[in-house]
Amino acid sequence: MLCFAALPALADTDRVVDEANLLSHFEENVLQEKIDKITALYDMDVAIVTKDTIGYRAINIYAADYFENAGYGMGIRQDGLIFMIDMDQRDYFTATHGHAITVFTDYGLDQMHSKMVRYLSSGDYYT
Repeated sequence: MLCFAALPALADTDRVVDEANLLSHFEENVLQEKIDKITALYDMDVAIVTKDTIGYRAINIYAADYFENAGYGMGIRQDGLIFMIDMDQRDYFTATHGHAITVFTDYGLDQMHSKMVRYLSSGDYYT
């Protein structure tokens, strides 16, 4: 019953939020399609958010709060993750929630980020 109650919230929440305008509409749509497949296959929510600035807050805290406040997450534990880019500080972070905390270990996130950093540094945000 609780799973069905969460479904309308999922449909109303964008999973790709490009406030910094780093992606084309085509790229946003492709990413959204990939997220839809991941969500269906793994029963875990995924969000990608780009911001011009997050102000004075630390990106790890801001990303975790954004995940919760935007209504992301699946199931009772709100399983999922958010990848956020802050252009003002030139920083990025992946915050995990619920079951995603154990699936995406610190080591795994470090490995993933080490592969991403060259694309981010060169401005290839889509890849």
